[in-house]
Amino acid sequence: AHLAPQSDGWWHGVTGAPSPTLITLALVAAVSVWLLGSVVSVKPFLWMGAGVLPFVPATLGVAPALLIFSGYSACLLFAVLVAFTSRDLVPRLSRLEPGSAFVISFAFFLFVGRFLPGPAGPQGDEPHYLLIAESLLRDGDVDLKNQFEDQAYLKFTSAAVEPHTAPRSPKDRLYAIHAPGLSALVAPGYALSGYRGARAMVSVVMAAVVSLLFFVSRSLFGAGPAQFVFLLATFASPLPIYANSVFPDSVATLPVALTLAFLVSGRPALLGLASASIAALPWLHPRFLPLAGLLSLSMSARGGFDGRRIMATFGPLSLSLGLLLLHFNSLFGSASLSAAYGPGFSSDVSVTRIPWGAAALLLDRQFGLLLFAPVLLLGLPGITRAWRQDRAVAALLASVFVGTLMIGGAFSMWWGGASAPARFLIAAVPALLVICGACWEDPQGPPGRRGGLSAASGFGMGLLWLACLAPRALHNRADGESGLLRLLSPVLDADRFFPGFVLGDGAILMAGLWGLALTTAMLRPRVGLWLAVAPFTFGAWGAPSPVLNPFASSLRALESWTDHRRTLGGEDSDLAFMLEIPLGGAPWDLTPGLRRYSPRFSLPEGAWTMQVDSQTPLTPDATNVARVALVGDAETSPPFTALTIRAGEGLGTAEFNLNRGERRVHVRGEGLQATTRVISVRLRRQNQAP
Repeated sequence: AHLAPQSDGWWHGVTGAPSPTLITLALVAAVSVWLLGSVVSVKPFLWMGAGVLPFVPATLGVAPALLIFSGYSACLLFAVLVAFTSRDLVPRLSRLEPGSAFVISFAFFLFVGRFLPGPAGPQGDEPHYLLIAESLLRDGDVDLKNQFEDQAYLKFTSAAVEPHTAPRSPKDRLYAIHAPGLSALVAPGYALSGYRGARAMVSVVMAAVVSLLFFVSRSLFGAGPAQFVFLLATFASPLPIYANSVFPDSVATLPVALTLAFLVSGRPALLGLASASIAALPWLHPRFLPLAGLLSLSMSARGGFDGRRIMATFGPLSLSLGLLLLHFNSLFGSASLSAAYGPGFSSDVSVTRIPWGAAALLLDRQFGLLLFAPVLLLGLPGITRAWRQDRAVAALLASVFVGTLMIGGAFSMWWGGASAPARFLIAAVPALLVICGACWEDPQGPPGRRGGLSAASGFGMGLLWLACLAPRALHNRADGESGLLRLLSPVLDADRFFPGFVLGDGAILMAGLWGLALTTAMLRPRVGLWLAVAPFTFGAWGAPSPVLNPFASSLRALESWTDHRRTLGGEDSDLAFMLEIPLGGAPWDLTPGLRRYSPRFSLPEGAWTMQVDSQTPLTPDATNVARVALVGDAETSPPFTALTIRAGEGLGTAEFNLNRGERRVHVRGEGLQATTRVISVRLRRQNQAP
């Protein structure tokens, strides 16, 4: 269903036809609901009738907000309804054991790895951890000089990787700023099967975490909550995504889970495993040292301080920390945890950033838990039941969450770089999952809490499904736009309804509204659901721009412009669409040597005309004052088309052909000889001869 502006009026109608795959999936979904109806009430699935609402703007040309239900949002709604209606079936599932929980979760994590991270391959810091593993296996050291000279990164990515060189690296060496602990862990898998093998090693660790959390939850709260924790951790939490990511935060979940398992069982074997994993934490990243100290302290204090237990916990950690300092001293000539980062580390981390960064890790539309794993926030009231059950465990659960949140929020780059959302909070996910298990079956909890947790779990399950279909949806850029919201509503400005802390525009007020709604939902789920209307109302009426994105809606209509369309309003010709490209802060004032870029967008194949409207003041001895080009991701590749703006010319055009659709193009403006103002850049389809 479409509603899009044309050069004269609006076009609205429908395009395309259901594919055999879509028809099959719809029938499978219908049969699944029918079977589910034999054991529980499936009346909530009446909400799937919202799928017909996009036909209102398609037929009448009004109410563009209803287009939200015309795409992947319906899939997400279906997942929410499945989890909500199945909530009472969780206690009736076959009883699991920790071993079977490990096998199922590991198999599922490997299955998810067939789709993630997608064609983009390793992101952010991942290539550098893989190169360190390569160097450890090939050279027995962490000097990456020959790895970059040989372009060893081409084994797992086609992108050009720039070294993350530590400032204090000697001139004849190339040491990365990253600690080698994670690389050493994934090295066996990397030796066997490259990037896939490295991810499999991380999946083994994460599956062990799921098994341990099942054991902890069953020991504290019984079989029902343990089943819920297993299902949530395996199928609806961030763990499957980070089980296929080579980041230290993924592996940092294991010491937390082992410490919790020791606290509920007291087994000496778990004490040894937990102590060893805690000792390895600083080798993953120095920012995990406070977490290591907290976990060691909790085990030492269990049942009263004991000298042998203190030595068993703090001894390995102290030895490991000393060896890490010696390692840094041998590489950088400084026995400091920040030696690899140099003097810039002190400015990168500050306690004054904690309020902003912590709020962002919870609520930001791109990188926060609000849209990534809302169930982990809604389950926080479970800490009260955990406190009634075991105060020492509850204190550790709360401390791990709060401590990890504060440490992550203290970093200037609290989002964690090019990774899935909430990376700096992943180490606290085991604690949050156990808290959710306590909240799931709390006899003193308010009515509706289990339904809210189930619906939020369904959201997580649907989000994982969408991530497998479109992996880029979870790899955000620091441009303020949510990839997930862009996937759910490609033609609507859904960012306005959620706080954005990257750019900070209006984040505080919107975060306050969402914080109030979430807090109320934790205590009174049904009231909190109604309060969630407030941020949507504020976003709808408080933003200066229209909710329908004219560029995205026109582009989406053109991308699906086929002979199967039905026009219900407007001119039935693709030539009637004028695409005005969002310049990202238009107009552009270009001075000599300055370059500006528009946001990236897709462009279907065909013959096109690019029209550039500009203004140039009278400048002596200036002829070619600026250049505007349509380019791809690679700067070295020639542009698809380029238009040189000459002095005295206000409007220029350039024609070009695309033999196939391009998914990642953007407009580049470059000043040459004088100051030029680019007012607009438009694209129009050309009439092609049959």
